[in-house]
Amino acid sequence: MPFSTRGFANSAVSLGGRAGGVLAPSLTSLGMSLVAFWGVSAGRWRPVFIGYGIVGLVWAWFFWRWFRDNPREHPSANPAEAALIEGPSAASVVERDDDKTDEKSVRNHFGELAPPTLSVRALVSHRGLQVLGVVSFAINVGWIFVGTLLPTYLINVHGQSEIEAGFATSLVAFAGMAGCLAGGFATDILVRRLGLAWGRRVPAMIAYGGAAVCYGFCYFLDDPRAIVTILVVASFMGDFGLGTIWCTFQDIGGVFAGTVLGAANMCGNFGAASASSFVPRLAEQFGWSASFALSAAAYTIGAFGWLLVDPRVPIAVSSSQTSSEATAR
Repeated sequence: MPFSTRGFANSAVSLGGRAGGVLAPSLTSLGMSLVAFWGVSAGRWRPVFIGYGIVGLVWAWFFWRWFRDNPREHPSANPAEAALIEGPSAASVVERDDDKTDEKSVRNHFGELAPPTLSVRALVSHRGLQVLGVVSFAINVGWIFVGTLLPTYLINVHGQSEIEAGFATSLVAFAGMAGCLAGGFATDILVRRLGLAWGRRVPAMIAYGGAAVCYGFCYFLDDPRAIVTILVVASFMGDFGLGTIWCTFQDIGGVFAGTVLGAANMCGNFGAASASSFVPRLAEQFGWSASFALSAAAYTIGAFGWLLVDPRVPIAVSSSQTSSEATAR
């Protein structure tokens, strides 16, 4: 995808992840029912998991056969298509603020091929990546309630049936999927109008600030229908920032985007893993309203953290670089 549609591309990938989360429980239940139909009563989940593994292997083979790092290496991409995918360089993005980064530094980041190695020191010392690690941790702590705990809350606290809780959870998840796409379009548009720095900051701050406000409202509510309605908005807002944050990993990482994204995403997974065990204990000790307060605080940290992130400042690499705009993009 060209740089000008990077937000949409990343949001589409994020949407796929959310869709998988929505479909997986139903597909697993259906698979287990089919296994039982064929006479397997014990351990019905095992054949389903084997089936998932086979699907993964088939996808890996397809990915190896079809995907390429560079469109010019793809057998089905003609030169005109490759040129369209490569698009204009990020040097054409006009900055409209007073930051010190000049066009040359942006051009070097997106227009030249970095060396094949990246030091761990450079990875951990980059301020923007440090902040994004904290932001990723925080927003996953904030997300964990709607991501995994909402059905438990609705059933145990408000006495809803599994069907009612499942419908509400699906509604919240679909709102998040819509937020993914909307946020991707937003960052693409704002980068063209505000420049790279604020074109990334603004949608992310709106997303996480909006999610924080929604969880703050939930703290004072008791009606489950009102809470679910607010959580639908919170889910939309939280996922509105996904395309932006993934784009920023790529902006900072350049040809090392995989390493940068993996490091920051690891921090996010630490947040989700710790919150999934901590939040239920917090709710048991102080009530479920405390989990709303925690999510609001976590998203607030995520929103303000973006003021310290500048996607125009690439991660430091060694001085030897070979000019190759197509490969870098």
